[in-house]
Amino acid sequence: VEVLRGLLKSPVPLLLGVLGQFLVMPLYAYCVSRLASLPKALSLGLVITCSAPGGGGGYLYSLLLGGDVTLAISMTLVSTVVAAAAMPLSSALYGQLLGVHAALHVPFVKILGTLLFIAIPISLGMLVKLRLPALTQVLLALIRPFSFVLIIGGIFMAYQMGASILANV
Repeated sequence: VEVLRGLLKSPVPLLLGVLGQFLVMPLYAYCVSRLASLPKALSLGLVITCSAPGGGGGYLYSLLLGGDVTLAISMTLVSTVVAAAAMPLSSALYGQLLGVHAALHVPFVKILGTLLFIAIPISLGMLVKLRLPALTQVLLALIRPFSFVLIIGGIFMAYQMGASILANV
């Protein structure tokens, strides 16, 4: 609860994150794609990718590196909600600029599922922190090494998948 109050009292970092995510990053992707003379469809794909909200891994890095975990979790949650409106607008705008007029399908159900996938654990974590602060300290001590193992495992799996894909090229 105090976390939410803190974000409402000082919303600037969160607002800067949202502006960066949905205005600066797509514009940057558009400029890079034009400078690199990418095909129109690939340029639009790059813009859409740069407009997409971050995954849940950002707050794991914040936890491991001593960053602002609350801001990372809040940014993930807020950007997922904002993405429901911002991604279609960004896709339409840059699609027009690039001359790509294909109908784009925005997976609202998938975005909602991602939002719930993020919101439910965050809500449970806030409830545990509020009601059982001693348990919170124990869980944090367990989560840090587990998070590190997950990140290393994810990197290894991504490498293996990339290597198997490139082996067939």
